[in-house]
This record gives sequence, structure tokens and C-alpha cells, in this order.
Amino acid sequence: MPFLINGGTTQAITGLWPVSALMWFMALFGVVLLYYNAWYASYRIELTPDAVCLVSFKGVRECLFSDMAGVDIVSLSNPGWFRKLFMAVAVLSMLSGGRSTQPMGSALLAASATYGGLEIKTRGGGKPVYVWVTNQMGGVMINNIDRVMTAIEAAGVTINQEPREIEGFSMFM
Repeated sequence: MPFLINGGTTQAITGLWPVSALMWFMALFGVVLLYYNAWYASYRIELTPDAVCLVSFKGVRECLFSDMAGVDIVSLSNPGWFRKLFMAVAVLSMLSGGRSTQPMGSALLAASATYGGLEIKTRGGGKPVYVWVTNQMGGVMINNIDRVMTAIEAAGVTINQEPREIEGFSMFM
């Protein structure tokens, strides 16, 4: 418990309360990290005769074949403003006299990161569903995605094979 850092409960609520507040913040941040780890570790895709089901920590989201208007293959990269800002901060870091080249390496990774996936459009015109298949370096994250593609095609939904490039952050899509 964070109040044990101060040596006792009396000190934690009297003179050393800023340290306790900081430790509680760090403990709650750890809980948030556990939540997001559980969120991303529990993602899977199930195929049924009627739908593609995306099962995650939040629940099950069904994408019915009858509601699909089309599927595009997309390539997601970080927004242009983010890449430029990251590169400018890295250059300023290098010019400030720092001897580490780590900021420049991180900026170059952010500039070249692309995620590959599927964009499932619905007939109602709502927000599309994205299924990210590769990580930022191009490595396959979801094995057997070809079975999902085959099931979508067998249901009569057209898949646009021309990859389309989009910009954004994957966590908001």
C-alpha cells in the first residue's frame, strides 16, 4: 500500500501527504496499465455462419455478413502532424547537446510505423469496424486471417484488394 512508503499512517495523512498522494497516483496508474493489458491480451475473432464476432475484454461485437456493405484492406500510419512534431522534438533534443541518439530513433520508428488491417463498412453508414492484422513493423498479429477473408467472400461481401492508406491512431479507430 502506498502509505507504507512514509513509515506509517499518521505521517501519511499529516506532514507527508504529498508523497502519499504521489504514491497513490502511481498505484492507480499501475491499475490502469493492468486494465489496458487485459484489454489488448484478450482480443480474438470468432467466425459463425452469420457473422464475424470480435471478442474482447469489453464484450462481443458481432459484424453480421448481411450488414456489411464492403471490406477494404487498409494501411494505417501515424498522422502527418504527429510525425513532424516527433521529428522536430528529436532534432531539438539532438541540438540541445544530448549525446543519446534514442530520440531520433524513436522519431524514425514513429514516422515509418504502419499497421495493416481490414476496414468493415456497414450498410447503415455508421462508423466502420477496424480489424488490425499486423503490428507497426509489419509482423502478423492475427494468424489465420485468411479464414476471415474467405468467410467474408463466401458470404457475398466484396473485398477491395487495393490497399488504401489512412492516417490516425489505432486506439481511436
